[in-house]
Amino acid sequence: MSQKSINQENDNTYETGENGSPKKVKKYSRGTYIIGIAVFSLIALLVFVSNFKTIFQIYDDISKKINEGEELKEDDYVTFSLNQGYYIKAYAEADYKLYGVIPSGRVYYYLVQLKNGKYISVSARRNLATKIDNIISGKSDENVKISGQLEKLNDQIQVYYNKTISSFALNDEDSEGVFNLTIDATEKSTSTILLICASLVMALFFTLLLVRSYKKLQ
Repeated sequence: MSQKSINQENDNTYETGENGSPKKVKKYSRGTYIIGIAVFSLIALLVFVSNFKTIFQIYDDISKKINEGEELKEDDYVTFSLNQGYYIKAYAEADYKLYGVIPSGRVYYYLVQLKNGKYISVSARRNLATKIDNIISGKSDENVKISGQLEKLNDQIQVYYNKTISSFALNDEDSEGVFNLTIDATEKSTSTILLICASLVMALFFTLLLVRSYKKLQ
């Protein structure tokens, strides 16, 4: 009876059959695993670096900023508590794409009159939008925290925004006017953290596969 033997060459495992010819049993693509580790680690690093401010940003109370005479500027991070004491009107909705690329449901836009009488837009995802809708309908009297980065409205949403505020006969940026900005409360920081975690998990997965491939070749 012939005896089978196992030979190892590079990343391939071979089994020698009865006629002495090598028969490949399994190939471990260690190069693929290394590429996977590098790619997902790089994604996590790039997302973290590019969103560092978003993740660790301290949000300023928007009413306090206005009362102290500070100008609201694009990219400012602001927060306030929304409740039935505010005038709120839904005025638009659109498809939402994370980082402008990944389809992620819908985003809903609301016109909100701040305590100083000025108006500003708030953009929210489904969960937050539902809470805002409940305030509008009177189903809820809770305080809903709105936190986000001030951003310019895109051209399409700006049209709906202008049509909505025109019914109030307001002039842009007058003493009782309108901020042409939206508080982007679409939970970007949460999505960013989830993307970083998912990338790190994938990098760990490929690392485990790489370690396993070495162990099986021993």
